[in-house]
Amino acid sequence: MVVVLVDVTIFGCLAFTHGFLCLVNGDTAWPPAGTVLPELAAPAIAAALVAGSGALLWLADLMLRRGRTGLVLLAVLAAFLLPLLGLDGDLTSLWAAGVRPTADSFGAAAYASQFWQRMHGAVVLVMALCLAARCWAELAWWIRCAASPSTMFACSACSGSTR
Repeated sequence: MVVVLVDVTIFGCLAFTHGFLCLVNGDTAWPPAGTVLPELAAPAIAAALVAGSGALLWLADLMLRRGRTGLVLLAVLAAFLLPLLGLDGDLTSLWAAGVRPTADSFGAAAYASQFWQRMHGAVVLVMALCLAARCWAELAWWIRCAASPSTMFACSACSGSTR
């Protein structure tokens, strides 16, 4: 629980940073004048990948409820990997637009947000690999825990459970 509180606090600090830098720059605009913003396509694709990830988790849960466990692992692993692909598109679009973390406060805040998302992506990837290992070890009950969106981030707590 403490880790979740720390996570929420840091996210709040990132959100406050964006708001603070946008409101207190006085006469200058934020992002600074001359900053080329990335095209809308990359964030739209990233959002579609996250939505697709949620749809795959819903589909995995539906398959489990109907007793069809054949493609559940594949659906869950794809659901974990889709948002990571979206993060790559976001970072690539920032870099291609010329936004650099050392150039100004906008670049620093944008890349700090990207780092925060990638850190969460790394945690999700470790969870997906752990899920795959446990499933391949015929501990399929763990899929039920990971396939539910409400408990997706608490899968490690399920590891002490029994069938």
